[in-house]
Amino acid sequence: MPPTENTPTTASASSQPAIEFKDVEKSFGPTTVLKDLNFTVAPGERVTLIGPSGSGKTTILRLVMTLEELTDGYIFVDGQPLTH
Repeated sequence: MPPTENTPTTASASSQPAIEFKDVEKSFGPTTVLKDLNFTVAPGERVTLIGPSGSGKTTILRLVMTLEELTDGYIFVDGQPLTH
Protein backbone atom coordinates (compact mmCIF):
# COMPACT_ATOMS: atom_id res chain seq x y z
CA MET A 1 0.00 0.00 0.00
CA PRO A 2 1.55 3.36 -0.98
CA PRO A 3 2.03 5.96 1.78
CA THR A 4 -0.58 8.67 2.15
CA GLU A 5 -0.09 12.18 3.45
CA ASN A 6 -1.11 10.95 6.94
CA THR A 7 1.27 7.99 6.92
CA PRO A 8 4.75 8.71 8.30
CA THR A 9 7.50 7.73 5.91
CA THR A 10 10.86 6.26 6.81
CA ALA A 11 12.62 9.45 5.75
CA SER A 12 10.56 11.68 8.04
CA ALA A 13 10.72 9.23 10.93
CA SER A 14 14.51 9.05 10.74
CA SER A 15 15.19 12.70 9.89
CA GLN A 16 15.94 13.47 13.54
CA PRO A 17 19.18 11.94 14.80
CA ALA A 18 19.05 9.59 17.77
CA ILE A 19 22.25 11.23 19.07
CA GLU A 20 23.82 14.51 17.97
CA PHE A 21 27.08 16.06 19.15
CA LYS A 22 27.22 19.74 18.24
CA ASP A 23 30.43 21.75 18.77
CA VAL A 24 31.32 19.56 21.77
CA GLU A 25 34.42 20.42 23.74
CA LYS A 26 35.78 18.61 26.78
CA SER A 27 38.76 19.68 28.84
CA PHE A 28 40.36 18.21 31.91
CA GLY A 29 42.01 21.17 33.59
CA PRO A 30 44.21 22.94 31.02
CA THR A 31 44.17 19.93 28.65
CA THR A 32 41.53 19.96 25.89
CA VAL A 33 40.78 16.36 24.90
CA LEU A 34 37.82 16.97 22.54
CA LYS A 35 37.43 20.14 20.47
CA ASP A 36 34.70 21.08 17.98
CA LEU A 37 33.34 17.52 17.85
CA ASN A 38 30.31 17.23 15.56
CA PHE A 39 28.55 14.03 14.51
CA THR A 40 25.12 12.41 14.39
CA VAL A 41 23.88 8.88 14.88
CA ALA A 42 20.65 7.97 13.08
CA PRO A 43 17.98 5.88 14.81
CA GLY A 44 18.96 2.22 14.50
CA GLU A 45 22.43 3.04 13.22
CA ARG A 46 25.36 1.18 14.74
CA VAL A 47 28.55 3.14 15.33
CA THR A 48 32.03 1.99 16.25
CA LEU A 49 34.50 4.32 17.93
CA ILE A 50 38.04 3.41 16.93
CA GLY A 51 41.32 5.17 17.44
CA PRO A 52 44.56 5.07 19.35
CA SER A 53 44.81 5.20 23.11
CA GLY A 54 44.06 8.69 24.36
CA SER A 55 42.01 9.77 21.33
CA GLY A 56 38.79 10.36 23.31
CA LYS A 57 36.74 7.20 22.72
CA THR A 58 35.96 6.59 26.38
CA THR A 59 35.40 10.30 27.00
CA ILE A 60 32.72 10.35 24.27
CA LEU A 61 30.94 7.40 25.88
CA ARG A 62 31.20 8.97 29.34
CA LEU A 63 29.66 12.19 27.98
CA VAL A 64 26.71 10.31 26.46
CA MET A 65 26.17 8.46 29.76
CA THR A 66 26.39 11.82 31.63
CA LEU A 67 29.33 10.58 33.71
CA GLU A 68 31.29 13.65 32.55
CA GLU A 69 30.12 17.23 32.03
CA LEU A 70 30.72 19.10 28.79
CA THR A 71 33.12 22.01 28.79
CA ASP A 72 31.23 23.51 25.84
CA GLY A 73 28.77 22.53 23.12
CA TYR A 74 25.64 20.40 23.12
CA ILE A 75 24.62 16.76 23.05
CA PHE A 76 21.07 15.90 21.98
CA VAL A 77 19.39 12.52 22.46
CA ASP A 78 16.17 12.08 20.48
CA GLY A 79 16.12 15.84 19.92
CA GLN A 80 16.31 16.68 23.63
CA PRO A 81 19.38 18.33 25.18
CA LEU A 82 21.32 15.94 27.37
CA THR A 83 21.67 17.31 30.89
CA HIS A 84 23.04 16.06 34.17
